[in-house]
Amino acid sequence: MLQLRAATANGMLSLVDDLHRQIDRDGFRATFNDAGVMSVGNKTGGDVEAEEAEFKARVEKILADRAAARAAKNWTESDRLRDQLAALGVAIKDNKDGTTSWEPKR
Repeated sequence: MLQLRAATANGMLSLVDDLHRQIDRDGFRATFNDAGVMSVGNKTGGDVEAEEAEFKARVEKILADRAAARAAKNWTESDRLRDQLAALGVAIKDNKDGTTSWEPKR
């Protein structure tokens, strides 16, 4: 917590963001009040469900954009979007019927 306060006080917002992401990855929920004080607590089932829905919607949007790029034969954009999905931890498979399926990388 000391590191967070020092980073906030010194305008090191990227460090604050990194700490916030780490807290989130560790399964906790962090919120900030108007004074910039962070509260950390356990995630609820609703929090997890909302994050999963948001992630799925984001992946589906990228897949739709990738399908449009492939239809336009814009391979550079298609590859960029495939790489973006990989960076999110998503493995994709282009099926013979023209659809694309996905799952989290293992």
